[in-house]
Amino acid sequence: MRETTEDFYAGAAFAAGSADADELLRWLSGKGRPLPPGSAVNIKATSEPGARRMLEASFGYARRHGRRRVTVVHKTAVLRCTDGLFRAVARDVAAGYPDLEFDELAVDLAAARIAQRPSELDVLVMPGQYGDILSDVAAAVTGGIGIAPGATYGQEIAIFEAVHGTAPHLAGQDRANPVAVILSGALLLRHIGQHEAASRVELAVADLTRDGRFLTYDLASRHPAVGTEAAAEELLRLLR
Repeated sequence: MRETTEDFYAGAAFAAGSADADELLRWLSGKGRPLPPGSAVNIKATSEPGARRMLEASFGYARRHGRRRVTVVHKTAVLRCTDGLFRAVARDVAAGYPDLEFDELAVDLAAARIAQRPSELDVLVMPGQYGDILSDVAAAVTGGIGIAPGATYGQEIAIFEAVHGTAPHLAGQDRANPVAVILSGALLLRHIGQHEAASRVELAVADLTRDGRFLTYDLASRHPAVGTEAAAEELLRLLR
């Protein structure tokens, strides 16, 4: 779970040599925080309301879905102000969910844990940039980006899509793995309360990968790879 409206995603960026960047560098120098002349600057921002909204949503999701532990990921040792605020709000929110275990991990340790001992983790919650990176690490150790579903939850709407996005380099080639999009559909089904239907989709995907005969190029090992359409057709057959 990651916040996607603040952090570096807020878009406060200043190109090297621009008038705005030079003005910011002069201001920082006057505050005793000089940076090398000609620096490019991206600002990482964390607000208490933004962090609290995201953390409340994440802990609520964990409770509704019967998860056991929430781990907050940060780098407070380096980013004392921004990540320090995120961690402080996380601790405050966690106090309202005594039924959930709560712990913390530095982002570098979280990456190692995902790679080495992922079974020790359950729900990870973090600012946006860390989530962008760790979601790909998690995808890599579970089969690859081609099977990673994604969901973006707002206060009024939700959007469901594969983590890899549109993958235009595979368009029209009948090669792309359809599983990420299909599992994103399962997340949508759970979001609207269709849990039985979501479970059927997830079980069909499990059967597909276990069998191994209808896997696209990114997953195939024991059998020749098939195309997008063939993999999707087999999933439909498994769902019937």
